[in-house]
Amino acid sequence: MSMASCSNDEVFESMPQNNAIEFSTYLGRDAQTRAPQLVADNFKNFGVFASYTQSADWSNHTPNFMYNQYVVENTGTWSYSPKKYWPTKQGEKISFFAYAPHANDASTGIDVTSNNSHTGAPTIKYTVSQANLATQADFVADVLMNQIKEGDGSSLDDADRTVKFTLNHELTRVGFEAKLDRPAWGDAANKTQVNITSIKFQTAPNLYETATYTFATTNDPNVRGEWSAHTTHGSDLDITSLLNTSPATELGDYTKNGILLKNTTAVTLFKKTDGVQEYLFLIPKDEDGTDADGMKIEVEYDIVTQDDALVGRYSCTSAKKVIVVPEDNLQQGKAYNFVLTFGLNEIVLDAVLTDWDKTDVNQNVDWPKVDA
Repeated sequence: MSMASCSNDEVFESMPQNNAIEFSTYLGRDAQTRAPQLVADNFKNFGVFASYTQSADWSNHTPNFMYNQYVVENTGTWSYSPKKYWPTKQGEKISFFAYAPHANDASTGIDVTSNNSHTGAPTIKYTVSQANLATQADFVADVLMNQIKEGDGSSLDDADRTVKFTLNHELTRVGFEAKLDRPAWGDAANKTQVNITSIKFQTAPNLYETATYTFATTNDPNVRGEWSAHTTHGSDLDITSLLNTSPATELGDYTKNGILLKNTTAVTLFKKTDGVQEYLFLIPKDEDGTDADGMKIEVEYDIVTQDDALVGRYSCTSAKKVIVVPEDNLQQGKAYNFVLTFGLNEIVLDAVLTDWDKTDVNQNVDWPKVDA
């Protein structure tokens, strides 16, 4: 096989099998997304860009070695096609950019925006839309710059040929729990539940619909890829479809779908899929100060009391509250769990008995002079 065009004019009759590039991955800090996408230790694919720079370090090169290479897992082994090989000239370098899951499924919100002639780090657009809430992915990424395969490149070379990625979270993960500030259900005197019926993120300067991720270009683990070119949502982001709702069954004829709260035990609001907890993934907040007002979350709920004496056997009042998430939250690579505590203002009935309203009437009574 002639490799003159990509190995400094050296020609080989055969390529040593031990020089085949292999991949392995590790997910940093409990990566999590919606099934069937990336899920904890069970993700099934990722994408790779790679630049061959001969003996020079990477500097705004094109992905001339791999472009959005699809790598798939099968029974514990990662494979890709066509298979690529390490350079056999000692000291030659390849830089790798990896992300998961691969952008071949548009419903994940991941879209590769840099083409195969792009100079510089690859770029990927991420979208958080009303349409893809149920399928959005936990976007993770890693870079390995200026990698050299140790050894002499011969067929007897047993140096490690595996490129080992540690994929790190590049979005913000959000979870919700909710509880009451006091027990409200359980006996004849306590027949009240709070039913959460809707949760929305209100349109705000830092509620992002899309943004572009540019990979880091250093092996420093403290340097992340950057989000830029943010666009904001034109309307509220309603996440009610992600909630683990069910119809009420204990509150007379009240059967509205929602998440019912009975006491001070926190309830997880998002669904589980095949036993795996789901979350909401958001584009991290802007770092330019435009988010000074914080993120605003609108929660709608009913306070329902089962009461057989009433028509329908229940009473209900409805409310809508807006919660402001502090501006230092929603940072890149961090997971947040917001606990909503609903305060109940008990109606206390009291009574006092007032005195009679007495009026003195001064009037002469005309008695008969002769008894009848």
